[in-house]
Amino acid sequence: MAAKLPPKVQLRVEQTLDQYSHWQVDSSLPERPEAVRLLSGGRSNFSLKASAAEQHFVIRVDGPNIRRLGLNRKLEWHVQLSAWRRGLAPRPVYFNPELGVLVSRYCEAESWHAQPEVELGQVAELLRRIHALPAVKYRLQPLDRARHYAGLLHQGALPKTFESLCLRLQRTAITCLCHNDLLRANRLYSGGQLLALDWEYAAMGDPWFELAVICEGDALGDDQRRQLLTRYLSREPGRKQWQRLSDYCRVYGYLTELWERITEATELAR
Repeated sequence: MAAKLPPKVQLRVEQTLDQYSHWQVDSSLPERPEAVRLLSGGRSNFSLKASAAEQHFVIRVDGPNIRRLGLNRKLEWHVQLSAWRRGLAPRPVYFNPELGVLVSRYCEAESWHAQPEVELGQVAELLRRIHALPAVKYRLQPLDRARHYAGLLHQGALPKTFESLCLRLQRTAITCLCHNDLLRANRLYSGGQLLALDWEYAAMGDPWFELAVICEGDALGDDQRRQLLTRYLSREPGRKQWQRLSDYCRVYGYLTELWERITEATELAR
């Protein structure tokens, strides 16, 4: 593999490959997979493609920020397995919390030339199916997450306006299983269907926060937002829905700012 990994990460990759007989695949692998190429490497993890006997996988190795970011890898494995069984995610085949690795089937991306409104309709349908997944015992509260991030940054109290907004939204929150990071980079069109990748922030939450993540994270314009909401709700959004979306967009924006500061600080300290 051309790309060079940090020595500790490389060691964990090799240990994961050595455990290939424990990977949950339909047909046993006749040989040890080999790492082919680095797919991504950044602030929170490294992802590599590995192959053996025409079978392909993605090995994701935790980076330095996992504990600081408060991610629950055991929950992620459970939720992605549930999502795969419903055709919403690649199949997870191996999880080792001690090594900090998750191995999933590699899904080849297919070119997709759908009209924008068709694509947004597909995203809305994917959201509805995710929100119908079985409940879990972990809930993502934006205010709790912001307090955790602020504590790591030693910045003191959160802005009062932000706290008040979060508390107001909590009082009327709808709760279902959410992906919570369904940005364009975490969506893949493969095998004739749209899949959700990277379930590390999956938890019970308010679907309106999920919608805000997509609207803000993908920088959707007003018309695109209307198309997404209309397809998701199966009706035109009303004034209250637009206000709730706007409020959660502000919440997501501030959480993203805190996340960027934390991960940037960790990168500089490495």
